[in-house]
Amino acid sequence: SHWVFITLVLTGLYWFLLVFAIFVWFLRLILVHTGLYWFILVSTGFRVPSELSFVGQCLGVNPKSYGAWHHRGWVLGRAPAPPAGREDLALCERLLAADPRNFHAWEHRRALVAGQDPEAELAFAGALLSRDFSNFSAWHHRLRLLAPARGRGEGEAGALPPERLKEELELVQNAVFTDPTDQSAWVYLRCILSRAPPPPRVICVHVDREDATLAVIFSRPVKVNPECPELTATLDGSTLAGPWRSGEGRPRPSHTWLCDLSALPTESPAHLEVTWGPDSAHHEVTLLPGEAEAWWQEPIVERELFW
Repeated sequence: SHWVFITLVLTGLYWFLLVFAIFVWFLRLILVHTGLYWFILVSTGFRVPSELSFVGQCLGVNPKSYGAWHHRGWVLGRAPAPPAGREDLALCERLLAADPRNFHAWEHRRALVAGQDPEAELAFAGALLSRDFSNFSAWHHRLRLLAPARGRGEGEAGALPPERLKEELELVQNAVFTDPTDQSAWVYLRCILSRAPPPPRVICVHVDREDATLAVIFSRPVKVNPECPELTATLDGSTLAGPWRSGEGRPRPSHTWLCDLSALPTESPAHLEVTWGPDSAHHEVTLLPGEAEAWWQEPIVERELFW
């Protein structure tokens, strides 16, 4: 019972000191933030690098100290002339090498490189993965670098360019071949594939009686080959001869493709059907007698309007 009592006292003292440590960090922040900061700066030679060095020593003892990380970020953000981030990046690298799941170090590193070219960070994450494909945090960091659009008000994560998507799939392939049972690469693969560019599809079909024109609008720019078109249309069961021309009038990928029609019937409905080869979907529109135009349209997401 004597040892039980001593153990309870020591563990209680330990947790008390942890709470007190948070208070000490807060007190130090107040001293730096108030006018006493300038007095200390002049009288004792206080400098931002020395404060960062002190915090770095504390992080060496406790790499996951909330108070130490918060204080370090606070000093960097409010220093009259913030020092270069190379020292902090090196600090994060050392701590992440010791513990790849130190989310304090990851968040601090993201704050340091925010707004910079992500290629250096992609290389850093790739180096960590080359040492351990099971590094969930490195996969997550890489995914956040490749899909920044989610936080910019675009509604959905931005699609990856085909070249980048190919590189990421090759990286996942290497990870899967190394350890097929490791879940981290499979989770990353699912996230990456969700950011692949969606295939083009027909989103609107419009027929105009006065202009005698059929217009087909796609979700993405496409190019229709005049010799072997993947885009076909029929009028009352008869295939339209075409040819198709782009809405811009130039032979390049376009959202809109037009086809000239012969005289449309005025006494009976004109039934038109459009087929786009890659998705084999049929879209129908009927122009009734006396109507000037008719159309079919599917609901589309906001970001497809500005592809």
